[in-house]
Amino acid sequence: MRYNDRSPSSQNERFRDSNSRFDRNNGHAIATGHESFPAGEFRNVKITNNQITNSGGGSGINLSRATYTTVTGNQIINKTHQSDGYAGIRIPNNGANNTVNNNVIENYPRGIFVLTGATGNNVYGNTVKNASLQGLLVQSDGNTFTDNEFIQTNSSLTPEAVIRLADANNNKVIGNEMTTYSGFSNIGIRVTVSNSNEIKDNITDTRGKSVSIEGGRNNVNTGNRNR
Repeated sequence: MRYNDRSPSSQNERFRDSNSRFDRNNGHAIATGHESFPAGEFRNVKITNNQITNSGGGSGINLSRATYTTVTGNQIINKTHQSDGYAGIRIPNNGANNTVNNNVIENYPRGIFVLTGATGNNVYGNTVKNASLQGLLVQSDGNTFTDNEFIQTNSSLTPEAVIRLADANNNKVIGNEMTTYSGFSNIGIRVTVSNSNEIKDNITDTRGKSVSIEGGRNNVNTGNRNR
């Protein structure tokens, strides 16, 4: 389902997508914005308590150009992994100042993916299970990720890192927790060519490197611990 109506903001402010079931999608189940419209045309919307299952491709919820939108209480669950690089929840194309919390995402290549240009997003209290690439991938600036839980119990999956920041600046990654299968040895939190991020009080679970900061400057790495 794609929402691309260029309605007045008062109409968008009243819009909710709640308590729906999306099954066997081949493409984004819920997609906001439109390529020809500027960021902010889709705003002040609530996407709540939906069930998204058995995706064959695309993201569960794709917040393209969305601003001040709340995504909460959604169950985004695949029985089997899809072969692309999409995410359960994805924020591309200048999606800004959105709140993503209390969602469950399972068996996606990436749990949550925040792309270049997306800023001011608050992502907290989500549960991501069994990602194949990363539980969280951040390629943008000025976002906050707190108190999310990452669970990797499928030993056939070897994500290169559970949390990854790549060319991402001024983000906060605080109080997140991961639980992995016995013998998991890839990186817990990996930061590459990124500046001024606060990586604090996270709990990692790996036989490999807990936090790896590669390049960049002024990153804060404090209070993180491995199980």
